[in-house]
Amino acid sequence: MSTHTTPTESPAIAALLSAAARCHQAGDLKAAERQYRIVLSQSPEHPQALYLSGALDHQIGATEDALQKLKHSLAVRPGYLPAIEMLGAVTARAGKF
Repeated sequence: MSTHTTPTESPAIAALLSAAARCHQAGDLKAAERQYRIVLSQSPEHPQALYLSGALDHQIGATEDALQKLKHSLAVRPGYLPAIEMLGAVTARAGKF
């Protein structure tokens, strides 16, 4: 069994991700999407950003984008429970068991 470590997150990326999550929780999906896009442009392997962006895609009905990001999140961080749960929900909704 291999362990995968994620590089230490920079304070700037952490701040951007936090701002994106706040927008997402507040229901400002367009602002959240922009922020997630910025985070992923600077840190394309960020498992939490991939998961949260995938969750947003699922929320807006962009199923294929959601599936791609969630699978990528799990490739970067195997066993990441929030991504596993969301992948199950998206897969079920899409009827792709």
